[in-house]
Amino acid sequence: MKTNQWVTLGLILFIGAVGVLWAQAQEEGKKDTQITEQKASQSENASPRSRRIDPSAARSRTVNREQGRQERAARQSEMHRASLKELQDIKTIAEEEGATRTVEAIQKLIDKKNAEFQKGIEQAERARRERAAQVQKRMKQAEAQKAKPATEGEEGKTETTGEGD
Repeated sequence: MKTNQWVTLGLILFIGAVGVLWAQAQEEGKKDTQITEQKASQSENASPRSRRIDPSAARSRTVNREQGRQERAARQSEMHRASLKELQDIKTIAEEEGATRTVEAIQKLIDKKNAEFQKGIEQAERARRERAAQVQKRMKQAEAQKAKPATEGEEGKTETTGEGD
């Protein structure tokens, strides 16, 4: 086989491997989102009285989620960098051999992978912000719900202790 054919074959195999890794990373992100959505819907369906919010536990869960998110992002970034390094190595070989069309194709692939990666990061960040806003909204609702029964209880006491009995 000619050298260009070897480079092309290597490129095709590499692209396939990168595609599999990327699909696995995307699937992992979807599972995390689905789990978060399930937990959110379960907590929304629970009655306010059955759900007691412990602020320290909530902070601990938030910290753990943030750490997990950062670890997943670091793993995905590392996989992305590794795949780009391999593409750059193949591109260098193709440049040395004078395979200009192959070099151009590899560069387009690198640009495409970078754009997809950035888009994934932006989508994940947008979803994280939306979840954080939902949590804030639920916390405010819980605080309002907590304050509401106390106010009603005080009103009820003044009515029952009235002198009209």
